[in-house]
Amino acid sequence: MSYLPETTPAKVGNKIRKIVGIWLKAIGIILYIAWGLWTLFAEAVIVNEIAGFWGIVIGLTVAPVTFFAAPIYAVVEWGEWLGVVSIFGGGILISVIYGIGYLLHGED
Repeated sequence: MSYLPETTPAKVGNKIRKIVGIWLKAIGIILYIAWGLWTLFAEAVIVNEIAGFWGIVIGLTVAPVTFFAAPIYAVVEWGEWLGVVSIFGGGILISVIYGIGYLLHGED
């Protein structure tokens, strides 16, 4: 039998940790959606510069690996690092934010 009140610092800290975890997970999901849409647009612009409109159509329907290779092509051919850093680096950063939220929130 415990004589401690329901609002001990440990219990309050646990609740705050879970709330922060939920918020970080929610922010991570929102960022995933926004980043995914922006990445699709940025890669479509690169593919359009390389292969034109039909390159985008073929890339979306037949060969989705085109959109993975497009930022790498931009680095090799044009020396443009911004696409690779923002597309691949952004995904890693958002994964870290979501992962921290997952660890803080825990499993219920």
